[in-house]
Order: sequence, then structure tokens, then C-alpha cells
Amino acid sequence: MIKAAYQAVLGPGVALQPSIQYVSKPGGGISNPRDPDGARIRNAAVFGLRATVRY
Repeated sequence: MIKAAYQAVLGPGVALQPSIQYVSKPGGGISNPRDPDGARIRNAAVFGLRATVRY
């Protein structure tokens, strides 16, 4: 897994933190139980955003 994150301060007490994760071979490369052909589970990219407001 590879993860990247950065926090941008927009003003006093306000910050945004985007997050990107890349998961290589989730589940160790097992077959996808939802695929009738038995293809393996593919790699995944996950995106997120965290907002922080202090008052």
C-alpha cells in the first residue's frame, strides 16, 4: 500500500487534508467471489478528504 497526504491551512482554524491510497493486490490476489469467471481482485485506489474547523 502507498499513501500520500497533505494538509492545507486555509485560514485560522480551518484546514483541509486530502488523502490518496493505492492498494496493490488487496486480499493477497484471491479470486473475486462475485466474478463467475474467477478473475482476481484488481488493485484499488482510494480517495478521501478531511476538513478540520476549530472554533
